[in-house]
Amino acid sequence: VVATSAMREATNGREVSAMLSAVLGHPIDIIDGAEEARLTFLGSVGTTPQPTLMIDIGGGSTEYAVGVNGSVVYSTSIPFGAVKFTEQYAVTRPIPAEALADAAATVVAALASHREHLALAEHGIGVAGTPVALAMLDKGLTAYDHAELHGHVMSIDRIAEVSHMLCTCSLQELRAIPGLHERRADIVPMGSVILHASLHALGMHAIEARTTGLRSGALLTA
Repeated sequence: VVATSAMREATNGREVSAMLSAVLGHPIDIIDGAEEARLTFLGSVGTTPQPTLMIDIGGGSTEYAVGVNGSVVYSTSIPFGAVKFTEQYAVTRPIPAEALADAAATVVAALASHREHLALAEHGIGVAGTPVALAMLDKGLTAYDHAELHGHVMSIDRIAEVSHMLCTCSLQELRAIPGLHERRADIVPMGSVILHASLHALGMHAIEARTTGLRSGALLTA
């Protein structure tokens, strides 16, 4: 059992972990961002021989890993995700252009020191709620369908189009979009900004959505 950014950053994370471990009857491992990236890579990318970049956009952090043949050669984590960016930049809706530009610049700046390691990949994989939500919108799905979503590829230009549409919507309009879960509708726009800015910063032209990730990786290494 693993815990990620919320437990890492909470001042009482160890205390909460101990309480939950007692309830579960199993110890909880609070993993750092690099380990989260590694496990998510293993769960989503697997053992492909093609050098692959994995991007996992969470609520409080975003993880990146590059690997080949099931081995991660570089991984890192930046301390912001869809929820944090929503709280910081999406105070008003539609989201102002200035706020979107600041958010994108923050991502680019955070990745600058990692670019030489992460930009070695030939293929990109997107994990977690944002890439899957964008894939659902791109395919026009109104309900989650693993078979349809797992492996769906979107170009960076298409992601930019969908992101712009989402960021120019009111909350009411977002929650009315078929296929966009109303409980996640408010954070997906900023998640899409993180994804697009990441691809731009790392020179990636497309991303493939995967519906597997951290849980699968943790299971494989248990």
